Amino acid sequence: MPCIRNAALCAFLFLYIHLQAQPDSIYVDDPPAISISFVGNGDFQKALLGQTDIQASMGLGLIFRRLWPKNYWLDELMVDLSISSAPSADTLGWDGLESPLDSRRQMGSYLLDPGNARQSANFGLRAYFSPKNPKRWWTSLLSGLEGRLRTSNSVLHHGADQIHFSGLSARLGFFHDFMPAPVRRERGYSLTLGAHYAFRGLLGDLSSSENDCLRRQLLGTARTAYHGLEVTFGFRLQNIRAEVQIPILMAGKAHLPGLTDAQMITSLGFVGGFPIEIERHERR
Repeated sequence: MPCIRNAALCAFLFLYIHLQAQPDSIYVDDPPAISISFVGNGDFQKALLGQTDIQASMGLGLIFRRLWPKNYWLDELMVDLSISSAPSADTLGWDGLESPLDSRRQMGSYLLDPGNARQSANFGLRAYFSPKNPKRWWTSLLSGLEGRLRTSNSVLHHGADQIHFSGLSARLGFFHDFMPAPVRRERGYSLTLGAHYAFRGLLGDLSSSENDCLRRQLLGTARTAYHGLEVTFGFRLQNIRAEVQIPILMAGKAHLPGLTDAQMITSLGFVGGFPIEIERHERR
């Protein structure tokens, strides 16, 4: 096993050094390049192709990308927005008789990553600084700024009552991209490591003060907000993007299984789709 790890490390270092040596040919003095594309889930794409009717439960996303010339302080901006819609929200049932640990872990797992629910919205932003600018030496360490916001709707069934609530996940921080900018721009490759401020929150009717006692029974605490650090590691191969997130949320005595301390989230997504044609404006 040590031999395999050493061989893999040598191969990665060779690839990285080779890519670093690539020319800076993509930087030109043209106006900023802009592209917009949208992506849909399987049902939406089949409906576009006429294979099925439009379904009530759909997911649709929009991806915006902008590139700047070499002398600008920003190098690239990527913004993605996705919305999932369904006739009914995800439900969580609790009759007060099941194990408190099970109900807490179920709610903690939901708050850890609320963006996977049937009624959810996800917003992401990644901005790359202009690389290796002598006036901004820190850009050799910090490649850019990244933020992400995820939220969703759910319903808690407690006896005969239905209590609506939402989960909110947010992060904001810096990242380093090990791939050189020309390779990222031309080939769509990236390998990033990031550190972010992390937040998880409980919103809606369940978070109101009149439901403090219910939250203590269900969660073991009346607390509705958690803060901490989130470490991320991800890679992009053209239109495919994968990421590992490790949010470390500190709660003290308000520990919530499935959410607090160090948890891990894995995700796989796409950063390409159906392009939308944009009129090209000539430089003045």
